[in-house]
Amino acid sequence: MFERAIGAHWDAHLARMVEFWSTVALGTRSYRGDVFGKHMALEGVTPAHFAAWVRLWAEHTSRLFAPETARELQVLAHGMARNLFRGLFGQLPDFAEAHAHPAH
Repeated sequence: MFERAIGAHWDAHLARMVEFWSTVALGTRSYRGDVFGKHMALEGVTPAHFAAWVRLWAEHTSRLFAPETARELQVLAHGMARNLFRGLFGQLPDFAEAHAHPAH
């Protein structure tokens, strides 16, 4: 799916992802774009893709950051995933309930 959507433009996409997450997590306002619209246009996205992405995000943020920082990034990512999932499938994902009220 990613190869079909991004092709040989991984470097440019990675730069956009850095801008996006820098804006979301750090408030840099370096990202300008339509994440929702771009992702809604993708064909072939399934609930399993979201589950894999949320799992990988949690795994890597837990490995790379202090627990408090990792948890903050995971909450942000769950919100983003929840909104995209609802836009694509018209309902909340199964993982939304588990993280609706994050522990502090």
